[in-house]
Amino acid sequence: MKKQSYILITGCTGVGKSTVATYLASEFGMEYFDDPYVNNPFLSNALNREKSTAFQSQLYFFTEFIKLHFDISKYNHPVIQERSIYESVHIFCEMYYHLGIFTKEELSVFKDLLSVVSNMLKEPDIIIYLRSTPATIYHRLRQRNRDLEKDINEKYTETQLALYEKWIKFINQESHINLIEIDNTHLSISQCNELIGLTLQKLLRLPKNKYL
Repeated sequence: MKKQSYILITGCTGVGKSTVATYLASEFGMEYFDDPYVNNPFLSNALNREKSTAFQSQLYFFTEFIKLHFDISKYNHPVIQERSIYESVHIFCEMYYHLGIFTKEELSVFKDLLSVVSNMLKEPDIIIYLRSTPATIYHRLRQRNRDLEKDINEKYTETQLALYEKWIKFINQESHINLIEIDNTHLSISQCNELIGLTLQKLLRLPKNKYL
C-alpha cells in the first residue's frame, strides 16, 4: 500500500471524534491533526449566533484548514485528521445558512473558495464517519460541559446531523473515497475504538504502533 494514508475522522460536534482519533494515532503510530477550533478568536460569539462574527469564524477555519491540508501533503506516513476544509463549507457554512445566520451570498463565497482550492488539496483515502442520535449527541455535549459549547441547542445539533448525513450520502454515491460508517449510539468508548481499529487494520493492513 501507499506510504502515506490520509484518514479523516468526521461527525457531529460531541459524537466522539477526538477520542477515536487520539486512540488510532497512538495505536497505529499516525500523525494526528486536531480540529483547530481552540485558537479561533471568533468561535465563541459565532456559537452564540452572532451574525457579525460567524463569517469571520468560518473564514478563520477555512484558512487554518488550508494550512493543515498542505501540511498533511508533506507527510510520507499515515496521518489522521479531525474535521476538514470540506466540512467547514458543506456542514458549518451550510448550517449557518439554514439557521438564518448566513445569507445566500455569504454561503456562496465559501463554496466558491472551496471550488478554487479543492484541486490543490489531497483528498482523504479513508473517511471515518461517526454517527449517533441527536439526543445522544446532545447528552454527551452536556456531559463534557465545555464553556464554548454551552449555547449549543438541540436544533443546532439536529441541523448539523442532517447536513452530515447528506454529505456522507454524497460521498458514498459519488466519490471513490473509502468510507467507514460507525453508529456509536450504543457503543462504549472501548468498543467503538476496537471496531474502528479492526476495520482499519483489515482495510490498510496497518501494523500496530509502526509507521508504514
